[in-house]
Amino acid sequence: MSLMVRQLQPTDTGLPLEIYAFSKEQDWERFEEVQSDIFDHVYAGIRFFDLKLFQSPSGNDFQRLSNS
Repeated sequence: MSLMVRQLQPTDTGLPLEIYAFSKEQDWERFEEVQSDIFDHVYAGIRFFDLKLFQSPSGNDFQRLSNS
């Protein structure tokens, strides 16, 4: 099935990617496994392009760390 990856407008925190993937799977659990496999491949291959992943923490993340 089709797969499309596109770059969104760069921001001060990086270059967002949008991933569109289509699957013949209709079973929700199997579809989640396919989605997980796609991201496993993205995460595994990111180092070959000298890239780093970024996720902006929320206020809840900081609160949880301060309570630890």
